[in-house]
Amino acid sequence: MGSLFNCVHRLDHFTVFFLIKGGAAININHLKAFCLVVEEKSISRAAQLSYTSQSGMTRQIQTLEFFYGIELFKREENRLVLTEAGRQLYPIAKAIVKDFQQTIEQIKKLHAWEQFSLRLGASLGVGEYILPRLLGEFKQKYPEAHFSLQMGSTDQIIAGLTRDEFHLGIVEGEFDRQVFDYKVLIIDELILIAGPEHRWKDREMIQFSEVLEEQLVRRIANSELRERVEQELRKHHLLDKINTFIELETTQAVKNAVEYGLGISFVSRLAAEKELEEGRLIEVKIKDVEIRRPIYLVLKKGRILHQGTEKFLDMIDQKLKWNRKLL
Repeated sequence: MGSLFNCVHRLDHFTVFFLIKGGAAININHLKAFCLVVEEKSISRAAQLSYTSQSGMTRQIQTLEFFYGIELFKREENRLVLTEAGRQLYPIAKAIVKDFQQTIEQIKKLHAWEQFSLRLGASLGVGEYILPRLLGEFKQKYPEAHFSLQMGSTDQIIAGLTRDEFHLGIVEGEFDRQVFDYKVLIIDELILIAGPEHRWKDREMIQFSEVLEEQLVRRIANSELRERVEQELRKHHLLDKINTFIELETTQAVKNAVEYGLGISFVSRLAAEKELEEGRLIEVKIKDVEIRRPIYLVLKKGRILHQGTEKFLDMIDQKLKWNRKLL
């Protein structure tokens, strides 16, 4: 069996994509499907992610198994497990899929297409309040550009970068610095906000412990902003003393709740700029407390930079080089 895989690996990749054996033809999509099933450990989940039916995904795996003449998966206690053949095939298939994608991107780059795309992944707060400004400026500078933006948690965005689903990621949480190139895009300030008629409106600042007297409006769990705020509360021995709070799903919902007097909250200054300017929210300063967090621009190491990525990075670099305000 080892000789079979060695033979396949030595073949020209474009030949592998259209090999026919015993009436079974395989192409790059079969190998992509196989890799996705291995990574998700589920045919149904792989089918969902590739927007195909479960039966269609199953047929692609069966075609591969017929082509190689050996089972690639087996079921153990309702779990999908790789056979030894599957384990040997996976790294080879993964390399072929990656090389094929790189050939496409490299040829596109060599052709220097007038139009280019940019696939971005961003943490929720970043995607809502930071990226639209940057993308607006990018579109003005390069009207031919088109881009897509997907938002999620930092873990989801980093996973997407790992699978080459995004050209760039902009995140606010932690990630493996050994796997990705990165730079600090901005240092974001988290501020305490209250409604315009709140009893603190005429206070120059408050003691941090005074937040315990108010109802806290916060994002649902797994929000990176919430984790950073709770880290600061924990540092001052306040987190476990908070007894009353409201949890909402979005930053906009949090701001609306605060504006109408349902409590106080911590948000990114960038997210509250408009409401602060219009007087619909007020900033409450806390004595001896500043809560900041870095926002990172993240790129997978070794990835070929296509035209859209290069131009976007150039725009960011010029802003930072000349100490221009980024946003």
